[in-house]
Amino acid sequence: MPIAPAAYSAWQFWDGRATDVEQQAGMPVMNPVEMAIPSEEFLVKKLKGPASPVLLGAILARQGKAQAAVAAYGTGILNGNELPPVGDRILAEADLAGPVADWITSSEDGTAFATLTPLYARLQAAGHARAAAEVGEARAGLAVGLKAGRAWYETACSWAQSGEQERALSGLRAAAELGFATADMLNLEPAFAGMHGQPEFDRILASLR
Repeated sequence: MPIAPAAYSAWQFWDGRATDVEQQAGMPVMNPVEMAIPSEEFLVKKLKGPASPVLLGAILARQGKAQAAVAAYGTGILNGNELPPVGDRILAEADLAGPVADWITSSEDGTAFATLTPLYARLQAAGHARAAAEVGEARAGLAVGLKAGRAWYETACSWAQSGEQERALSGLRAAAELGFATADMLNLEPAFAGMHGQPEFDRILASLR
């Protein structure tokens, strides 16, 4: 049935709760049950928010436009936008996590460490260990002292989970030198289970006893 004549109808929806097509068009969007949008102010904030650059980054990544995707992702993330799961997945699959983290680091924004921390955590929790490790390295390079030690330890775990044992060992050495890692931590960490018996791992472990 053609919908054009609906504009001339005296009522809209089956129950007539809208009086014209303009009202009908807006009601589903503002329905808190259907769209989970509680108010017009909330909708305006979302539409004006930083989601657009991140979503654009995901689209550009899918199109193979890596440089533009990195800039778009970086801009959105620095603006405080959390990537939806599909955005995180595309970021990881396109091997752009490291370049995006480097872009954020090179921006010399004072919030870069705090910005990269939730990105690292989300990628790690979603099973994108290699992408998390790349973000982790950029993040660790921004920190000092025990904060840096913890960041390097977490990065080492991610590298180990992604099968990059040499890079995991590099992260462990940094964590140990900064006074964060302990022998018990290395013995109990599941990510390092396959590294016991390797000369360099055992050397690091012995240095912590």
